[in-house]
Amino acid sequence: VVEGESRVLREIDGAPQEFAVGRDAGGFLPARAWHGFVNQSATPARALITCTRGLEDFLVEAGRPTGEQNRQGPPSAAEIEQVLAIARRHGQVFPEMG
Repeated sequence: VVEGESRVLREIDGAPQEFAVGRDAGGFLPARAWHGFVNQSATPARALITCTRGLEDFLVEAGRPTGEQNRQGPPSAAEIEQVLAIARRHGQVFPEMG
């Protein structure tokens, strides 16, 4: 984590885990592990993420450059579906939400 603090949620071998990661700290997520991040800061959190080959194409298409004005708050249903469609094109899998 470069700035701020994030809560990391992950599932490894069927066991859910949750932990906080602050500035100058990091963590490891095995390939194909379910995971997510929640910003715990009052300001935007920034992280440096390295990933296995192939994920970068998904991130480039689905992400937004940091210089753009980003809307605050949760994504709309249309935005979620747009990212899910991009993910499917790149072989990414998300758990069913319900």
